Amino acid sequence: MAFLAVIGHPVAHSLSPLMHNSALWLYKLPYKYLAIDIPPTSLEKAVNILWNLEFMGFNITIPHKERVAKMSVELSEEAAITGAVNTTLRRSDGWKGFNTDVQGFISSLSRLGVKTIDSCLLLGAGGSARAVIYALDKVGTRKIIIANRTRERAVRLAEFMMPKISCKLEIVNLNEANNYASKSELLVNATPVGLVEDKLLIDPEALDSSQIIYDLVYSHKPTSLIRAARSKGCRTIDGVVHLIEQGAASFKIWTGVSPDASFMEIVVRNELWKRWKKSGAGQDNM
Repeated sequence: MAFLAVIGHPVAHSLSPLMHNSALWLYKLPYKYLAIDIPPTSLEKAVNILWNLEFMGFNITIPHKERVAKMSVELSEEAAITGAVNTTLRRSDGWKGFNTDVQGFISSLSRLGVKTIDSCLLLGAGGSARAVIYALDKVGTRKIIIANRTRERAVRLAEFMMPKISCKLEIVNLNEANNYASKSELLVNATPVGLVEDKLLIDPEALDSSQIIYDLVYSHKPTSLIRAARSKGCRTIDGVVHLIEQGAASFKIWTGVSPDASFMEIVVRNELWKRWKKSGAGQDNM
């Protein structure tokens, strides 16, 4: 039996093991997928251990995507352009890094029949934000406004991405984001807010029903952003959809099989429903 994993800090909440192990069971493939919590100080050592244990590959989540990119012996086009890796595949000489967040983002938009986006307000400036920017550039976005708590990190992101894309990038302070929210066709949350703390970075009154709200975070209940967006009549893409679409792309890289995304989504949403009921929450906002 070969082993796969997701690494990050934290990963206890992750549904990637359930999603991938269910798909591996469906296709009768001899793999086992694990969740491994690795703090930043232990990353290099842990990746070496995965190699010595002959793992076939692994997913990467917050906060390791950029550092794993630097540790890979080869990068896919998406990973090279974004400088961030969320999937690795074992080769004879080391790990090849991929970024399936790019295709996952585009595929998620396609579920709404969206082929192009004119303007976007992007919350966050980490590894996931890089994938969002490149994906939006690929679908012809004209302008992306980056709002981040730390302006310096947003500047570094823009300086890294601008030579590689054609769309315009503009930086604003996070406390200014409300001024730009209603002017953007798409709003994307690429911060951990909603995972470690469930609060709103955007005033719901700044949202408009014509917008698409995309939250990369998933939890046992809809995030505050998704709930606010639904209350305003916006079209929404939650973190589960993104998880499924990027996960399906990773699954194909490892196994050569294009998995049934609808099956994977049913498995994930059923588990989230169980967690939500166990938490004692009501069912009105599901």
